[in-house]
This record gives sequence, C-alpha cells and structure tokens, in this order.
Amino acid sequence: MKKSDNSGYVYSLVLADGQQWNIKSNENSRELASSWAKAMGLQPYELKEGTNLIVVLDDCDKSKNIQEMCSVDKDLMLKLPRKGWKSRQVKYIRIWYNDAVKDVVCKLQNKATFNGNIMGMWYTLHPIYHRAQDSGGLPLHGALLEWKGNGIVLSAPSKTGKSTCCRRLPLHWRALCDDETLIVSDKQKQYMAHPIPSWSEYIVDVSKRTWNVQHHVPLKAFFFLEQAEKDEAIPIGHGQAAILINQSAIAIYRKSLENLVPEEKMVLKKKIFDNACELSKAIPSFVLRFSLAGQFWDEMEKVL
Repeated sequence: MKKSDNSGYVYSLVLADGQQWNIKSNENSRELASSWAKAMGLQPYELKEGTNLIVVLDDCDKSKNIQEMCSVDKDLMLKLPRKGWKSRQVKYIRIWYNDAVKDVVCKLQNKATFNGNIMGMWYTLHPIYHRAQDSGGLPLHGALLEWKGNGIVLSAPSKTGKSTCCRRLPLHWRALCDDETLIVSDKQKQYMAHPIPSWSEYIVDVSKRTWNVQHHVPLKAFFFLEQAEKDEAIPIGHGQAAILINQSAIAIYRKSLENLVPEEKMVLKKKIFDNACELSKAIPSFVLRFSLAGQFWDEMEKVL
C-alpha cells in the first residue's frame, strides 16, 4: 500500500475476502466522494493491486465515451479500454462495467439533490457487493453486533426494532452498525462480516458519524427479529433460515433488480438464493423474540 500522490483524491478499501479497491473521483465529484469515503472510515491511500471504482459527477448521457467521462480531471489518470462498455441504471446512478477490466465507473447526476447524491453514493457500493457475491458473500438488511470478538447479525425489515435493539445493548456488546451488513467469504472459506454505514442518517440530519467498513468480525449467528411479550431465542432449520437470509439480501438489491432484463434478474436472484442456502448451512440461525423492556441479549448469549 502506498500513499496516493493525489492525497485525499484516492481512498483505499480492503475487505476480508481479498477485494482491494481504489475509490477515485473527478473534480466535480471529489467533495462527494471524499464525504462518502470518510463516512466509511477510509484513508487516502492508493493500492498498487487495487481495482478502480471511479465516481463521476457529470451531466453526460449514457452514450458519452467512457474515457471522456473519466478524463475531465487531469488527476484521474486511467487506461481504460475504448470499447466493450455496458451500463446499468441503479436508481440514482449509472454503473459502467467492462468484461476486459475489473474497473468500474459510477456516474451520479450533477444536478441531483443532496439527498439524491447521498442515495447515489449508497448504490455505488453495489459493484463491491457483486464482487463479494461472486465468492459466496451477500449484503444483508441487518444490524451487525460484536460479542466476544464474534459477529452477530440482527435482521428485520425497516422500522421493526433493529436500531432500538442496538441502542439497548449493555456495555459488553457492541453495535458496529444498525442497518446494513456485508457478509464475505475469506480465503479459508470462513464467513466474515463488515459494517456498512446507515446512509439515512446523512439524509435526516447530515450526520458526522463514521463506520469502519474495513473492520470485520467472524460471523457467529443470525437472529431474525420478532416483537413479542417475552424474550426468547428459537433455533430454526436450514430451509427457513435460507428463505429469511434470501429475503434480507433481496431487500438490499431491490432497486438494482428493477433495472435488469429478465435473464439478468434470474441469474442474480439465483446467485443470491444459492449463497443464502450456503450461509444457512454454515451459520446457525434463530428467531429472536424481543420485548420492549426485557433483556433480549441474555437469550442470545444462552444459545451462542
């Protein structure tokens, strides 16, 4: 790893599955990309073997030459192929990719609102998610907790208790994130979990909170939340767990799936389900029934 000659312009991201990314930007997108990188706890370094994820803020349409798009700033020195590029719209951004290179270009709209740009940066993580998925990983709609050095995922739909549970945890538990978690498979085929920022906090109150996305913990268990009168952790079988893990991942990919042609959508959904099945076999899963005033973590500790 070396410090970038354009300190502050290139940020490095390394994940437990071996992914190495250089987050680069053009002049227009520099401030936004810097805020995004800082939210994820990234430092201004450039990795020699890193794959480029290029963030561009531009008014151009999808037919503009990809090299023209990336060369609006002299600091963005890239040797990209001229042909073979394909693009896909994912809500607020257009993602360009090419089978000849691993590099990815993400174009955000220059005239987008602040909220639109924040959401666009959220979707900029999707190429990273897809690479993790290729080696057995998945992004999940769930909080990531750390207990005795292990990772525990609390999964549930929005506004059903994840954040509340995170705030109620005692000191010997640690909430690494409360909304989204990336599961990856390392070289030893062990599952590791990375925290992902709660981007909605930036939309609501322009948050200054940061998350150390490169920090990872070995995945120990899944807990799927249900509100109840009594706290209880109930083990579930592989089949039910696979369905719930699949649903949690689909919640993250929902906007991406909307813009795929049927054949691509079928391939992606099959890969998500296959990975969910493998995760369900390797990692124990539970339904966690939690009350508003009880100590639900005691029930978790009993089964961990």
